[in-house]
Amino acid sequence: MSSRKGVTGNARQRAFTLVELLVVIAIIGVLVALLLPAVQAAREAARRMSCGNNLKQLGLGLQNYHDTYKTFPPAHIPFAGTPPAFTYPNLGWTNNTTPATSWGPSWMVMILPFIEQQPLHDIYDSTVSISQVAANPSNPLPTVQQDRNAYMRSRFLEVYACPSDSFATQGNPYTANNGPWARGSYAISANWQGGVSWSTPWQNNNADKGLAGQYQAANMANVIDGTSNSTAVWEIQGGPSGGDVRGAWAVGRGVIEGGCAVGDCLGINYGRAGADDIQGCDSQPQRRLGCWNGGDGQQGAKSYHPGGAQAALVDGSVRFMPTTIDLNVYRAVKSIGNGETVELP
Repeated sequence: MSSRKGVTGNARQRAFTLVELLVVIAIIGVLVALLLPAVQAAREAARRMSCGNNLKQLGLGLQNYHDTYKTFPPAHIPFAGTPPAFTYPNLGWTNNTTPATSWGPSWMVMILPFIEQQPLHDIYDSTVSISQVAANPSNPLPTVQQDRNAYMRSRFLEVYACPSDSFATQGNPYTANNGPWARGSYAISANWQGGVSWSTPWQNNNADKGLAGQYQAANMANVIDGTSNSTAVWEIQGGPSGGDVRGAWAVGRGVIEGGCAVGDCLGINYGRAGADDIQGCDSQPQRRLGCWNGGDGQQGAKSYHPGGAQAALVDGSVRFMPTTIDLNVYRAVKSIGNGETVELP
């Protein structure tokens, strides 16, 4: 007769104690806390790279525009009542008195065919103001049939928006003056010296003028400081609220970096109250979006990238400009004809 020997003893399955479980949770928490900054840094690095690629495309678009028209696009053209040509007369326009009904195309409208947006540019009706009232203004997103210009100016374009700029999104358009107007994060480099704003006709400015101004812009022969020492496009931050025009890509005064008067514009990412001069702006110094809304004249280079902002140079290359850049160098690279010799960071 066979018998089966049982297993004897005090062997039991061992479980975690509460203390051990809490220790494991604490270790996991520490690891997550250590990894999270690295993940966030990697994401920002990717966003900055994408932002730089956008600037590269804009720089190439400006180059192709120049190849076609032998000049860079004006920063802004007021609506003259006739289709704009590429040599613009001085129409006596002054920014502080001209209503939105006389707005014409910004430089970003003009380069659309050169950044693979020819169909959108073909929608633009240059025989009327770019800001005319839509046929159905209650419709938040007008159709081409309702209003061609309203449709165009409401289009969000990824190439115009830096992924790090939380205000340059589809959900934060500029809503004043027959909006919505889609936003972007880039601005053409205009004039900077005291008493000279971007709204001054380019051909009347002094030697401190930037690449573009109202009505006209430079050509390659005008960039005597060197195409690798002069900026064409800077990063900016979009306006934080619907009434703030900063970043609205079809509005000339919303996408122009310039008018950096001595004692007023104090460097990259400088955003104290009054730093930008933009009519109707929403001053938020805590977000580096401080401004004075009594007139239009300047908008400083800003970004959400740690340590600085990116810029496309006239030669099409892209450089990261640190916030520690010498103020004289910052001003020098914004002008194209002062004859400065600068060493970029």
